Order: sequence, then structure tokens, then C-alpha cells
Amino acid sequence: MGKNGPRPLGATSIRPDPAGYLYLTPEGVAKYFAQDLTATQTRVMAVTQGPIFGKAFDEKVTKAAWQNKPSWFIVAEKDRMIQPALERAMAKKINASTTTLPTSHVPMQSRPKDVAAVILAAAEHGIQVSK
Repeated sequence: MGKNGPRPLGATSIRPDPAGYLYLTPEGVAKYFAQDLTATQTRVMAVTQGPIFGKAFDEKVTKAAWQNKPSWFIVAEKDRMIQPALERAMAKKINASTTTLPTSHVPMQSRPKDVAAVILAAAEHGIQVSK
């Protein structure tokens, strides 16, 4: 879905290591990944990040839960790692209950109460359905 869209600003800060894992530079974390957090928070994120294996992005999903289960999605309006328009398109594709927040890529860090409210709404929906 995202391969044909514009390259996000943060893509310029992604670096591979010799084993094929990808990580963000400290500047990339501060400027593109978590620009709405403090400098101290972004420094901690930069040094504690868990790199992802680059080939993971090429993995094909054979059975997606969203095809037969309700979904929730948070669109991060100021995301510089995934274009917000792409996030909205993904949410629409999976017919998700969507919440939009004025955040970077990490709303769980900058707006934890809002993210918790989305999680609780999803949990409440599951409780209601199972009754």
C-alpha cells in the first residue's frame, strides 16, 4: 500500500547495520519519529530502540485478523515516518474505528491518555460482543 506513495521525511534517517537490521539515527528519532517529545525522551528512545530486520517489511500476511474482526486505528496527523494520508487509507481499508491525534509516530508516548482511551474502547467493544 505504501510503496507507491511519497517517501516519508523520516526515511532519510533510517540506517542498516551489517546484519540487515534497520535503525533510526538519533537525529531521525528527534526530528522525524518523535518530534513532539522532549530532547531527553528522544535521546533515550534513540539509544534503546530495538532495530527491525529489514526483510520484515517484505513479509506477506496470509491471514489478517482485520478481515473478520473489528479494528481500531490511530492516525498520527504529524507523523513523519508514515504519511498520515496513508494511515487514513489503511484505516479505511480495514474498516477501523479511527481516532486522529495531532502527534508524531509515537502517540503512545506523547498522548498516552488518548491512546489508552482507544484501547479501552476496543476492549469494551470486545466485552459487549462476547456477552
